[in-house]
Amino acid sequence: MSLPERKHPAKGVVDDDRLPTVIFLTVCTAYRRSWLAHQSVHDTLINVWLSATHWEVGPYVLMPDHLHLFAWPRALSTDFDGWVRFWKSMFSKTVRDHSLRWQTGCFHHRVRSCESAEEKREYMIMNQIPCPISPTLSATWRALSGHVEENGADDPRPDSVFCFRDQDF
Repeated sequence: MSLPERKHPAKGVVDDDRLPTVIFLTVCTAYRRSWLAHQSVHDTLINVWLSATHWEVGPYVLMPDHLHLFAWPRALSTDFDGWVRFWKSMFSKTVRDHSLRWQTGCFHHRVRSCESAEEKREYMIMNQIPCPISPTLSATWRALSGHVEENGADDPRPDSVFCFRDQDF
């Protein structure tokens, strides 16, 4: 018996008691406009993520037109897509600048192994290299990264260890 082919991945994050729930998320700016990698945006996102308490933001990187982050639930049975919509909305309400808009939706998937987490970590680090097209564009191609801590401090180390264990959650 063959399974039907899906045209699109299943929506949401499915709980699995056998694995910790760690999500790798990508969110883009509307029309891929370059406004994300600025200190004021970075500061606002940290404050918004700390107030959006159903999921915890771990290591992340901000590029000019998109961001990547790891997240895990703080509460059981919380809707991940709803959480992303919430913090994007809170960001927009906080900055009150209509030119700083998010693309609708997001892309995410569950990290199922330390190897997968390490691949994503390496990908995040490689996204931080200077723009290969032109050295003069490197200043606008910079990335802001870190790890959002519970106490509100931002740890700027993008190369933190990403091998998650059951006791980490």
